[in-house]
Amino acid sequence: MSQQGETHNKLSGTVHGGSVQAGHIHGNVEFNTPAQRRSPEEEEIHRRKLARDRRILDDWEARHAEEQRRGNRYVQECRLGKWACAFALPVALVVAALGALHVISVNFAAIGLLGVLGSAFGWFYNAWVIRNWEAGRRITLPNRWRED
Repeated sequence: MSQQGETHNKLSGTVHGGSVQAGHIHGNVEFNTPAQRRSPEEEEIHRRKLARDRRILDDWEARHAEEQRRGNRYVQECRLGKWACAFALPVALVVAALGALHVISVNFAAIGLLGVLGSAFGWFYNAWVIRNWEAGRRITLPNRWRED
């Protein structure tokens, strides 16, 4: 003979609205409570709060759209910068090599070396910004691209 375990179920405190204590429920459970009437003052406050929330959301959406537009423009500039650096890198390499071989002034070797470093850095930086943007990560815009 098996004994059934004891079950305790307790609900205490003030309950506003529907409450159910059940072991098993099959099907849907719906609570239909009568709608509470609001005073005209409460209705006005509720209407104003909804209008305020709508304005806040609209402002946020407009700000977000503007940030997205700025980000797109900046990434386009980075794409152009990446191509410019890819073009400038071999030119700077040639200038540095000709300067090192004393075909042209030795000062051009130093200028060419700086050009190589600057082009390589620019290419990698622009590629990094583009990769982060396309991956959906947040990028930091330079000051000239930010809001005034």
